[in-house]
Amino acid sequence: MNALVYSTCFADSSSLSDAALAYSKLIQHLAVYKGYKDAFAALKIAEEKFMCVSKSRILIVKLQLLHEWALHRGHLKLAQQFCDELEVLASSVTGVDMELKTEASVRNARTLLAAKQYTQAAAVAHSLFCTCYKFNMQVKNATVLLLLAEIHKKIKNNFALPLLAILLFHFSPFSSTSSLPAGSLFHICSFSPGNQYSSNFATSLIRKEGELNFLNP
Repeated sequence: MNALVYSTCFADSSSLSDAALAYSKLIQHLAVYKGYKDAFAALKIAEEKFMCVSKSRILIVKLQLLHEWALHRGHLKLAQQFCDELEVLASSVTGVDMELKTEASVRNARTLLAAKQYTQAAAVAHSLFCTCYKFNMQVKNATVLLLLAEIHKKIKNNFALPLLAILLFHFSPFSSTSSLPAGSLFHICSFSPGNQYSSNFATSLIRKEGELNFLNP
């Protein structure tokens, strides 16, 4: 609700970009706590108010909202279409927006998961994990690990709990280290025989010799 207060009280002094951001936060808040009807009503107002300015920001929020609504209703083809549109926005002529590209990939994996295409969902999430690790996107990496755990829970193999253990280990306030010995990581990430995807993922986790600086704060 802070976004609503901000956009109302400081409408004259704030820039249109800041106001658009406030409306974006408000729309996201309404979607979570009030439902899609109120969120779409706020989105309509925002689209009219910021018709010429910050179009990309409002468009991103619109696609996010539409994707969540489509996923909630089980309209998976439509949800995938919105994912594709988000990915296009992430790769503009001015460069690649890694945050948005990552979010589009997360949404893509969730759409595949909802469609019970577990192998494809795992492949997308695995690729995304590698990207987040490469660019040191630690918060997104945590999101991807939770997603991978969810996928493997659906597959019903023994990988979900080790993933959660790794995540909890590195974000625990009682943890005295930010890295795991490669041998220990390989041990807790032992997978079912014949699971080639899981084996490849384990190998990627321990690729760095010695210790894996994993989710460094």
